Amino acid sequence: MLHLACLYCHACVRSSTDVKLFGELVNDRLDTTSSFPDGEKRKPCTGICGHSICLECVERSLNGKCPLCQKEESFISKTVNYQSLEVIEGYHKDYWNILKNWWNGTDTRKNKCSKCTEEAKKLWICLTCDKLRLCEQKGDSLRLRMRFDSHLLTLANHVFCSDCFYKHNEDQNEEHKSMKLDDIKYAAEEIKARSSNIILELFRYQMNNSRKSIPCKLRHMRFELTGLSIWKLFRETSNTIDENSCGNLLVEIKKELIGKRIQNLDKQLKDFFNEIESEESKCECTLLYERLELSGVVENLDDEFFLMALSCLETEMLGCPLYFKRNAEDRVRLFGLVNEEDSIRELTASVNNENQCPLCLLLDYEDDNMELYKYYTDNCIEIFENWWRHEM
Repeated sequence: MLHLACLYCHACVRSSTDVKLFGELVNDRLDTTSSFPDGEKRKPCTGICGHSICLECVERSLNGKCPLCQKEESFISKTVNYQSLEVIEGYHKDYWNILKNWWNGTDTRKNKCSKCTEEAKKLWICLTCDKLRLCEQKGDSLRLRMRFDSHLLTLANHVFCSDCFYKHNEDQNEEHKSMKLDDIKYAAEEIKARSSNIILELFRYQMNNSRKSIPCKLRHMRFELTGLSIWKLFRETSNTIDENSCGNLLVEIKKELIGKRIQNLDKQLKDFFNEIESEESKCECTLLYERLELSGVVENLDDEFFLMALSCLETEMLGCPLYFKRNAEDRVRLFGLVNEEDSIRELTASVNNENQCPLCLLLDYEDDNMELYKYYTDNCIEIFENWWRHEM
C-alpha cells in the first residue's frame, strides 16, 4: 500500500495536512459534489534528479529546485513524465480492485525502494535518519505512528531494499540502525490509514467520470453514498489504532461494518454491470428525473432522489432503488407530479437470509420485518445481557 504515495505531488505539501494528487484533484468535503480544477496543471514532471512534481509546482518555482534533494535547476526543462501518467490512468481503470486490495492489505508487493525504485517484498527503514520520529518506542518494541497524510510521503522516501540500505550504511560516517518495516508495530494499519485519502480521491474521480455513463441515477447516488459512508467510518476508526485501548471493541465493530459495506458495494456494482451488458437504455428513474427536471414542478429534485437513495444505504437489496418497496410512496407521488401513472408493476423482493443476524445493520428492514426490528430495538439491553451470560 505504500506504493500509493507515488500519486502524491511532493512539492504540493505546503502544510502537514495539505497533500494533493497528480492529475485531477477533487474537493475534500464528504458531503458535497466533487469539483475538479484544471488537470493539465497537475501533470507529473520529472527533474534531472529523477524526482517528480506537478507542472503547477514546476511553473511556480523560480529556480526549479527539487523539494526532495534540493538540486538546483532540476525542473527547468518542464519534462512531463508520461510513464507516470500511464500509471495514474491504470490506477483509475483498476480502481475497484485497488480498493479491495487496500482494505484487505493484500496489495503489498508493489512497494518500491526509494533509492533504486525497484519493487521489493521487504523494505527497511533507517531509524537513525528518522528525523520526524515516525517510529516511536512503545515498551520493548517500536511502533509506527504517522500523524498526517504527508508522513506517508516521508516514509516512502526513506525506505530501502536490503542492497540499497547496505550501500546507504557504507556512505555514512557511523553505522546506522535499521529495521524491517513489516516488523514495526502497527505499520500496516498506519499505512492503510494514511493512504485512505488517496483511495477516497480515486473513488470520487471514478464516480464523477461515471455520472454520464451510468444510465441509472438512483443507483449512481447509492454507489456514491455507500462509498462515502465507508470512508466516514474508516476515518472514525483510523485515529484509534491501538490494541487493548478503551473503545477498541467499537472500532472492531466498525471495521466489520466497513468490510460488509465493501462487499455490499461490490455486489451492487457487479449486478449493475451485468445488467447493462444486456440492456443499454436509460433506467426508469433517470427518465422520471428528466421529465421532472423539464417540468420544473419539484424545487429540490436532487434532494428528493438523494433521500430515496439514502433510504437504501443499509440494505443488501440489488437493483434500482426506485423499485424498492420503501420508496413506493415517493415513487407514486413523483409520477403524479408529471401526470403519469406509476409504470412499475413489480417491486424488488426483500432480502431473505436465514443466516443473517437480526441485529446486523445490513438487515433489510422492510414492512414485514418491522415488528421484529421493533422487538430487538425495544429489548436490546436484555438481549445483550442474555448473550453475554451465554458467552461467559
